[in-house]
Amino acid sequence: LSLIWKRINDMKQLPWAAIVPRKLRASLDDLVRDLKNLPARVREYSSHEYTMSCVKSFVSANSHIVELKSESLKERHWRQLIQMLRVPWSLSDLTLGDVWEVDLDRHSKIVHEILAQAQGEMGLEEYMKHVKELWAGFELDMVDYQHRTY
Repeated sequence: LSLIWKRINDMKQLPWAAIVPRKLRASLDDLVRDLKNLPARVREYSSHEYTMSCVKSFVSANSHIVELKSESLKERHWRQLIQMLRVPWSLSDLTLGDVWEVDLDRHSKIVHEILAQAQGEMGLEEYMKHVKELWAGFELDMVDYQHRTY
């Protein structure tokens, strides 16, 4: 089990910016498989059950990790999330372990509210960008009408 915990602790130290949700999920699945493949005499211990429950909680939190890695979340949304969760995070020093410690399943409502807001804002930004590009392509002719330029 010590090798499993070493791998878990190594994962916890990963910087948030370096997290790739698909690779994280594969690593967690490998941990679950390795835990299931341990000898029966080891699987009987409560420490094995505790380790398995921890890994399974990390697996269930992975869907929230995917959401938090969304491109729609800007720094302002992260500040809002930090404030609502009441955590002392610094985005530059944020690690996967910090995110796991928050228990995202318990705070899923907060995460989903901020994510929905961020996705809505991103949709508006894309629409405004499209409108700006559209209008930038138009050329208006100014004509003199009743001695005024229109």
